[in-house]
Amino acid sequence: MKKITLLLIYPVLISLSGCELGLLQSGKSTENKEVKNYQKSYEKWLSDKQAYKESYQYVVTFSSWAGFGESTTITVNRGIVTGRSYEAWKFRDDKPGEKEITTQWTENTENLNSHQEGATSQTLDQLYQQCSTDWLHVNPSQHTVYFENENNGLLSLCGYVPKNCADDCFTGVRISDFNWLE
Repeated sequence: MKKITLLLIYPVLISLSGCELGLLQSGKSTENKEVKNYQKSYEKWLSDKQAYKESYQYVVTFSSWAGFGESTTITVNRGIVTGRSYEAWKFRDDKPGEKEITTQWTENTENLNSHQEGATSQTLDQLYQQCSTDWLHVNPSQHTVYFENENNGLLSLCGYVPKNCADDCFTGVRISDFNWLE
């Protein structure tokens, strides 16, 4: 009788712990500060987006130690990306600290995603999903993981940097500005 009971209980225990077991075997932790902050931020996002009819604008930024960078402004109306603006810059050699715009363009619904440069046109829902599945759950023994919610509790930084990497190694998203439109 004990063998039959164990044979029946064992598969149930395995199925209940499978998700957690898979994370532990892959070196991923479900109990870290970044994941907890993500969960709070995501809950706030789900609550706030309804109040503002899923209409907002955010800016994704990149800046290199080598003196150049870019920003992409994404506009979302009622849950659909309707615009994308891009600006690339470099610091001027003749005027230290001053930026020179090297590339600039704007897309609307008619030509959305017609340029290769810039951040992809994603909703914040899509970024939260990518943050959760691709960036927060990398092996912590090989990467330093980051999550920040400095845009009134909403996503401002999610990604990772491989350990032993010196320059421009961040993989993820950095949102420097976020505004509701309605």
